[in-house]
Amino acid sequence: MRLGKTVKTRTPARQLVLERHMIDLVQWLALDQARCVGCRDCQVICPTQAISSTQPVLREGSLQVPITMDIDPNLCHFCGQCALVCPVKAVSWRENDATVPDLISKAVFPLLREEIDVCIERCQADCGLVCQTACPVDAIRVEVHHDSDAQPAAIAAVHVDRAQCFF
Repeated sequence: MRLGKTVKTRTPARQLVLERHMIDLVQWLALDQARCVGCRDCQVICPTQAISSTQPVLREGSLQVPITMDIDPNLCHFCGQCALVCPVKAVSWRENDATVPDLISKAVFPLLREEIDVCIERCQADCGLVCQTACPVDAIRVEVHHDSDAQPAAIAAVHVDRAQCFF
């Protein structure tokens, strides 16, 4: 690979990888197309318009061909904004061994809070377990204590599977 030239490859695992080697800097950006949900947040935030997308194909209200994202290696500046805003962590960014873009370390772009705090004292047993049923990746499991009539009486615990959750 020639120094300074960005090389784009696709892996069998449906990853699109951009890599650029400089004298003392290796920049790397990967888009996991299997994980990508096609929200286009990365495309909207990209300052160089390096990210493009296809249109989805629908037939009779059913998705036949999903949105596919692509990155132009000639336009990408490796700023890392796409990795910061991806809600499902389909985009990964790295410079040498650093995984925190300069945009965050130099406070140019705000660090997005990615914590899930469950205040079980505020949970109500008669809520219908909305958090569990609304989770799009089934990462939330709620334990409920029932009364003698088998009605929900109290929330015992709320478990969030961090490996499954994309926050």
